[in-house]
Amino acid sequence: YQRRVRDAPPPAMIVYSKHCWGFPLLFRCYGSALPRALPFASFSCLLAWLVENYAGDETRLWFDHPYPYQIYAFVMGFVLIFRTNFGYQRYWEGRTRIQDMAAKWGDAINMVVVFDESTVKDDAILTGREYRNQFLHHMSLMHALALQSLRADIADEAIDQNIYDMDTQDYYSPQGRKHQRQLSVHAKDFHLSPLAGSKVVDEGSKADPMSVRGQLMRKPEHAPVWSLCDKLGSLFVMRPDAERRDRYNRSKPFPVLGYLSENERMALKETAERVHMCMGWVLRGMSRRSQQGGINASPPVFSRVYQVLSDGMLGYTNALKLHDTPFPFPYSQLIFVNLLVFSLSVPWVVSAKIGDNKGVRPDWGGDVVVCVLSFFIVLVYFLSLIHI
Repeated sequence: YQRRVRDAPPPAMIVYSKHCWGFPLLFRCYGSALPRALPFASFSCLLAWLVENYAGDETRLWFDHPYPYQIYAFVMGFVLIFRTNFGYQRYWEGRTRIQDMAAKWGDAINMVVVFDESTVKDDAILTGREYRNQFLHHMSLMHALALQSLRADIADEAIDQNIYDMDTQDYYSPQGRKHQRQLSVHAKDFHLSPLAGSKVVDEGSKADPMSVRGQLMRKPEHAPVWSLCDKLGSLFVMRPDAERRDRYNRSKPFPVLGYLSENERMALKETAERVHMCMGWVLRGMSRRSQQGGINASPPVFSRVYQVLSDGMLGYTNALKLHDTPFPFPYSQLIFVNLLVFSLSVPWVVSAKIGDNKGVRPDWGGDVVVCVLSFFIVLVYFLSLIHI
């Protein structure tokens, strides 16, 4: 639900279109692996030209037969294929775990809100709206904190700058809420929003008293924009510096339903496990509400709420596992070293087998073919490494 609001930041995923037979893909630079593979391919192209013009014909005897080199290139191809498969497996597992997290916590929200609206005890009815306000706020906050943690947005400033309170008018339709409440047990309360800080009221009704909790902090108007210069800054070289990452995180803050109080901000800044702390708030609130007679559901059914909350936390920790565990360093180092050797040796092999034969072809023809083939062979191999 964090991503379905009007003021939500644009998705960080690179969304592209394949119209016009896919040709626009060739001209998109941001997120492309092509620029980062170009330096290696260009170096091999230059080396091929030097070999063709200055190495001499005797050097071609070094690769008189390409069979031994074919074995090496074949093994390198398989190693890159395995690396690519592992990379895509990590990508899809991470995306699946995040979706599981959001789906399970969304199930918990639906069950708790519906069960609590079905409460029949008078004392529990009086405090029901306030509890549902707090529950929805804490669930929204927990989801935002989980996404922050997964993008390494864990500084104290992240609580103040990279989270903003979202007005419930941006999420709930007053008319839709009215019809939904009329179908519940307590239809007389349909004009009351289930969220803290709400301004959603029905015609002729009084303003929601929960709106006095505090002034909503809207999406920062002066938040840094991830500009074209920022995108071009990592066009040829990946820049993992913390300042650049923090600027990117500030440009895409997460919305939170309801008002984030000062006490909540202080508590979150004092712990490294913010998601687990927020989960504790949710569980303690559910336990107290159950003891007060709210959340009208039989124990076997009510236990499902705890189960889906736990399943959502499992999805979060599994996604965090991928974030905290990079691809094995020895494997990555081995591949990179062999790719460097490959980029240095390809021009010699190509020159030996496709280079000029004096008196048979024009001198420039062999140079062009050798340079172009060396460029594209190395480019394809490095793309397989860099894009994952």
